[in-house]
This record gives sequence, C-alpha cells and structure tokens, in this order.
Amino acid sequence: MKIGEFSKRTATPASTIRYYEKIRLLPNANRVHGQRVYPDTFVDVVDIINEAKKAGFSLEEIRTLIREVSDTDSSEKILQKKITEIENTIERYQNMKRVLIGAIEKKCLDDFASSLSVLKTS
Repeated sequence: MKIGEFSKRTATPASTIRYYEKIRLLPNANRVHGQRVYPDTFVDVVDIINEAKKAGFSLEEIRTLIREVSDTDSSEKILQKKITEIENTIERYQNMKRVLIGAIEKKCLDDFASSLSVLKTS
C-alpha cells in the first residue's frame, strides 16, 4: 500500500511514518516507481509504536524494545523500568490530588492561590 493509505490505516501522519523510517524505527519501505510501498505487516509495527508512545515510552525506548524483543531479559528490564516510572508518576499525581483536596476541604484556597502566585513572580 502507498504511504497515503498506510497513513490512514495507522492513523499516523505520513511525515511521522517517513520520520520513523529515517530514524530506523521502522524498516525502509520498498519503492515502486519512486513511491514508498508498505506491506500489511508494517501496520502492526506502527500500531505498536503508537501504543508504546501513548504509554509514555520515548522513541529511543521503543527502538530498544524492538531491537531487544528476542532478548527476554533485556526486554523485561526495559518494561520493569517503565512500570517503575509510571508508578512514581502515579504517586506524584496522588500526592498532588491530596494537596488539592486538602485545600478545598480546609477552605484555604486563598492560601493555596497565594502560594501559587509566588511561583508566577519567580
């Protein structure tokens, strides 16, 4: 399939697909009469890349995962590291949620607002 159809099927802009090829995240497509032609199997690869990005993986992490997919130990370490990062992010958000709820419950929004105003002047 040509890049336009490939872009539609993966919900990924053509420029992003070309970028993935450029940075070797996606194998280069075959060319027919100068146009890129993608096999159906590439759809799954781009879908995996897009889902990994949504999960917070960087393109470098995704590249490493793809490269290390046959090395179970290495892949497991990468995934465990990401799980730890996600857990840390969740903890930070839960702490922030507690602060905000506390401000609402204590009716101390004025104190909260004045604390934030210090940040605006810094």
